Amino acid sequence: MCLGFRHAIGALLLSLCCSVSIAAPPALTQSQLVINGVRIKASEADARKRLGRPTSAETSFDYCANGVEKVLGYPIGTVRLLEGRLVDFECTDRSCATADGLKVGMPRAQVLQIYGPGQPYQHRDAIGYFAEDLKGCGLMVVFKGDYVESLRIFCVVC
Repeated sequence: MCLGFRHAIGALLLSLCCSVSIAAPPALTQSQLVINGVRIKASEADARKRLGRPTSAETSFDYCANGVEKVLGYPIGTVRLLEGRLVDFECTDRSCATADGLKVGMPRAQVLQIYGPGQPYQHRDAIGYFAEDLKGCGLMVVFKGDYVESLRIFCVVC
């Protein structure tokens, strides 16, 4: 009997008779939900101070969240505010970086070194990391091939 086969059988038996817990990747904190100095839940004034004058601005009523939504367009990405607070910022420019040093254009392997495996998305080549101290908020890293295409901080609002 091959030694590798014995180890595989042993691992299978161990998994059947014992509960083996695998540690989940560490969750992020609210202080890590930052791109280019713009923090999740920041005010509109703070977002504008850090990103400058937007190239476009649209205001509407979000019936799902039951509040006023404003979408600001910038050359580097898009900011979405709900009732004056930042709930979504997708940054696509190579200048985009998280508080932990992750940048657009970095290879997938570096993402995994910085943040770990995270939560894969079903409909996009992306990995999500959620904040432990801010329920429903997190960081999404979107890939094109093996490189980061965009960074997104978000809070699910409804």
